Amino acid sequence: MHLAVDTLGHLLTLLVSPAHEQDRDQGVALVEQGQGLTDQSGEAAFVDQATAVRLREKRQCMQA
Repeated sequence: MHLAVDTLGHLLTLLVSPAHEQDRDQGVALVEQGQGLTDQSGEAAFVDQATAVRLREKRQCMQA
């Protein structure tokens, strides 16, 4: 289970995924959903460096 909250702890989005899927893949999807809800003004903080790297790579591919 992955969730995004605002600075007050209010739920923005919740993503439940099967146990066999990589957490880092779901983290990218969650950030994209959260960004859509905040008109791209939200920021993401990652505890997992692999998720941050994967998100950065995806953004670079989209800009190319």
